[in-house]
Amino acid sequence: MSERQASLLVCDDLLFSINGKWNLLGIYTSADISILTESATIPQIIFLFMIESDVDDPFEKISVEVTLPGQPPALAEMPASALPSSPPPPGRTRQLYKLPLFIQGAILNPGRVDAKVVHEKGEIAVAGPWITLAPKAQSAPSVAP
Repeated sequence: MSERQASLLVCDDLLFSINGKWNLLGIYTSADISILTESATIPQIIFLFMIESDVDDPFEKISVEVTLPGQPPALAEMPASALPSSPPPPGRTRQLYKLPLFIQGAILNPGRVDAKVVHEKGEIAVAGPWITLAPKAQSAPSVAP
């Protein structure tokens, strides 16, 4: 039996298509989210958790938590209706769950973003990004005419 695992994508927007696809926009691809000032407020940020388990060890309850530096934790719970209630298709060995956490009016301060999945058997720590202060741009030297 493999252990339960989780990973995380961070983006600016998530759109749901009528045919069931999710469109992620503005994905943060580096380990850091750079901000220009000591504290920055952005309209929203989305943390998309991808959580997996063996099919013979399904989750009974899942919630996710993200703590931005200097902010209270933000939480989301997977509705019971989203958890599988029937056996998986033959040949499948792993079950994948996807749970987005939307934070509106997010205040970003430098530091580590803590993320975790909480389930009926404990917690899974998830590697989250760091928020870093971008280096100040050097001003170009003036050239005399």
